[in-house]
Amino acid sequence: MTLTILLIAAIIAFGAVSVNAASLTATAKINSSDGVVLRKSATTSSASIKVLADNTKITITKEIFKTKNSTAKEDKWYYVTVGKKKGYVRSDLVDTVKYSTSSKTTATEALNYRKGAGARMPVVDTFKKGASITRVLPAKASNDSATWYKIKLKVNSKTKYYYVCGSYLKSSSASNADTKTLNNTKYSHATSSDFTKMPKSIIKGQSCAIRGTVTCSKKITKARVGVKNSSGNWVSGVNTTIADVNSKTFDIQRADSAVKFGKLKAGNNYKFCVYIWANDSVHSVSSQKFNVISVDDAQGPEKIAKTAIALAWDETYYNSGQYAFNGGCATPAFVGAFGTAFPNAINGKYAGVGADCGVFVATVVRTSGYDTTIPYSLTSSSGNMFDYLAENTSKWIKISYSGLESELQSGDIVMYHKSGGGQHVLIYVKKNGVGYTCEAANTGTASTCKFGYTNPKYSKIFKLTDKTIEVYRAIK
Repeated sequence: MTLTILLIAAIIAFGAVSVNAASLTATAKINSSDGVVLRKSATTSSASIKVLADNTKITITKEIFKTKNSTAKEDKWYYVTVGKKKGYVRSDLVDTVKYSTSSKTTATEALNYRKGAGARMPVVDTFKKGASITRVLPAKASNDSATWYKIKLKVNSKTKYYYVCGSYLKSSSASNADTKTLNNTKYSHATSSDFTKMPKSIIKGQSCAIRGTVTCSKKITKARVGVKNSSGNWVSGVNTTIADVNSKTFDIQRADSAVKFGKLKAGNNYKFCVYIWANDSVHSVSSQKFNVISVDDAQGPEKIAKTAIALAWDETYYNSGQYAFNGGCATPAFVGAFGTAFPNAINGKYAGVGADCGVFVATVVRTSGYDTTIPYSLTSSSGNMFDYLAENTSKWIKISYSGLESELQSGDIVMYHKSGGGQHVLIYVKKNGVGYTCEAANTGTASTCKFGYTNPKYSKIFKLTDKTIEVYRAIK
């Protein structure tokens, strides 16, 4: 009795007791007259551990969302402890949930809070950088290695519960010593993939998607991802530290929303860098140099040509054969630009790939700022690129073309119908006086798909014997 009084007095005097995030739990009761099966994994087909009777008290240690965009109770599970047993139960069969503990933390960047755990869950609002956030329970998003948290928030005097990604919360383990270590430690045993294939140029103000995986022979505990300037210093707001990796692999895409490529200045040289912490020391992962270009001052055709070159794999990838399939993705710069140009069109067919010639060309034109309404389809009856270019005479002019490259200008859009069926669209560009095409193609066979790339061997496409070619130029 005396001990209980002392604990209550301590809480009144000093406020809520600080709790490590790993110890966040909740209590609840089973709510099913037929009982609930405690399972080995979060699926109804998983093996049964035992049947929990109605009103059985459980301790919840984590919420698990089974889909990427559903917040329905039947799509959410709890990882629970019952006596000495641990397993999973569906959340719609549980009630009287009470959060036993909470933990305060701080947002390291502007941070969305959502209706469920996962980057595709509906966004409710955004915390400002430095905002105080109260965590009540760890959460797991579908097919996501990141740690998420359920948080509580006062809204109009009512307590509401939402979800945030733990990658953007301040970690008590972080210290200023990390920055010093980055510059003077000998690095070893870390490897990376994909992100070194970033384009050599990105466009001012545009996002750039980050793709790739870092692997290490030791468990990675923390990662730092971002951009350094020519002096070797991290660019403010274009880097982030993720403190909860806890795996031998790290998906660089987790840093997408924190690395703000759009803040970078044109005309400057930068380096994209990844560092990881493993085995109690920091390790370097190979970096990639790039520069930022501006198309704001260029005229229409030049804007389009510059943008096409910046968003396509360059000709070295053609010569090495990597333009075909290339692991299943377009350049990171294109992926970011497509998400901005067609925010409502990202789905399994197009996201991260470039998909086909029309998608590539329309993304280039929209990203250049010259024409932000051009469609990406070549076949849609409700709006296709062939009809659009022909009808929008205030922006586009059809060029008289006889099949000679000399008749083309950098930035021209070339479209054609093959006599045997099929059609294609590409952008003609010049680099240092040499002609290339920037294009993409989806043949329906993954191994022969050609993602956005710069083609130095294009002469056959200008032969008129087997096709009808139309050339459109942006009006200056």
